[in-house]
Amino acid sequence: MSYHKTLSFYTREKESKNIIEQNPNKVPIICLKDPKSNLTETKKTKYLLDKNFTISQFTALIKTKLKLNSNEALFLVAKKGNKSNALAGDVPMSQVYEEFKEKDGFLYIFYTSKEIWGN
Repeated sequence: MSYHKTLSFYTREKESKNIIEQNPNKVPIICLKDPKSNLTETKKTKYLLDKNFTISQFTALIKTKLKLNSNEALFLVAKKGNKSNALAGDVPMSQVYEEFKEKDGFLYIFYTSKEIWGN
């Protein structure tokens, strides 16, 4: 079930503000399996990452959590409203956060085994 649907906007916003206040050098992330993906779901969905942590590092972390082989593809997609963008490379989380954070203060990233290029 979507994180948006399990908690109210007010609860999510309050949570993200508390996290950011206590951890000003970190980025609060909700990472979920894309509904169209055939990958398994990770047990952990919330991450608090250093602002300098890169997309490449996060991809490797999620691959480890999913127990994927190094030759298996994993794609990360940032979603904000109806907009989605594929993420890759050494882009720092701070940059992704500023561009794609939702109004509730969280950055929502979805993972999939297939390429997704915008909606």
